Amino acid sequence: MVDTDQASGRDFLKLASVREAGTLREHCRQRGIDLPVDDAYLPGGPMDAPLATAAGESPNRWAILPMEGCTAPRRVYPPI
Repeated sequence: MVDTDQASGRDFLKLASVREAGTLREHCRQRGIDLPVDDAYLPGGPMDAPLATAAGESPNRWAILPMEGCTAPRRVYPPI
């Protein structure tokens, strides 16, 4: 599913909506993005390789973003 960011007016692809590699491949092709996409996840492949970042080394290249509020303190501030 392609959605449009209201602030910038730019289209972006919701990766959670991608069910086939061909969909991502076509999306990239239409935008002139040179991104190799395999048809299947390859154990031991490039996504499993460590990645050095400014924050340290990640054991792989998969990124999981926390849900909103999951890092919030248990206690609500200011106390009620």
